Amino acid sequence: MNMQMMRVDAAPDSDVLKQLLDADVLKALGLKKDDLDVGLKLAGIKVRSGNYEEAMKLYSSLLMFNPCDFRIYKGLASLCLETGDHDEALHFTSVMIALKPMDPLGYYLSARACLLLGHLDEAREDLADAMARIGDGGDARLLEGCRKLTLLLVPAK
Repeated sequence: MNMQMMRVDAAPDSDVLKQLLDADVLKALGLKKDDLDVGLKLAGIKVRSGNYEEAMKLYSSLLMFNPCDFRIYKGLASLCLETGDHDEALHFTSVMIALKPMDPLGYYLSARACLLLGHLDEAREDLADAMARIGDGGDARLLEGCRKLTLLLVPAK
């Protein structure tokens, strides 16, 4: 099933990102960032129940209201990884990294996509970036995911 919603050929440059942030679609509609939480939770429920098409529709709709919401791109990347659309997942992780370059999650999801695409050097690089950003006392669950992924990237002897 092709879950492709949009093609992100490269992470937006800083000028484009600033224009999107300044547009403030939510404010123009009288909404707050937290108003999208219900939609994000519902999309997550759709993913967990295996209703990927409905989840993609929800995430796509949410993206129209807030095109710079990291959480939406996280959901899209995770959904694409779940459905096997690893190229699209990689595009969405690029946007995640552009939006929050210090957040390890974008790098971790990118490493997973790269691994699944067979881009092992890039996967190792992204994984190293993720682990460097987790640091001491960081997200234990994410750190465990990084450690497991590291085991898959160890060259065979």
